[in-house]
Amino acid sequence: MRRNWRCIGTLRRIEEHERAGVLVATNAKVVKRLLASRYTVVSALLTPAWLEQLEPLLRARPEDICIYLAEQKVLETITGYKLHQGALAVGKIPPQPDFETLLNHSPRPLLLAAAEGIASAENLGAVVRSCAAFGAHF
Repeated sequence: MRRNWRCIGTLRRIEEHERAGVLVATNAKVVKRLLASRYTVVSALLTPAWLEQLEPLLRARPEDICIYLAEQKVLETITGYKLHQGALAVGKIPPQPDFETLLNHSPRPLLLAAAEGIASAENLGAVVRSCAAFGAHF
């Protein structure tokens, strides 16, 4: 079966993944979460041991997943760095809802926060922490 998505050049260029509309789960814990999620799973690159462990989750998926098997050293050659685990998977990033849809499906009353012209990552961090503390919706 042919897939209509381009190959990912490297695992270290996340912006390339976003442009391609995919996310890469690069360790077993994240692969498990991806397989248990509502996101579409495109493919998995696994060692035989991880295939055995993840097989129930893979079989439970509604889509056809391209599964590639390789030994640990081959995975490390393909990815370009030493893997601590032998499991990778690619999923599709779902389309983001527009603001009106988010507003219509959010609980009331709404708490919104807006910021403009923040020049310091520390200041942005303070805004994000405050939003989390006060339960901001947006």
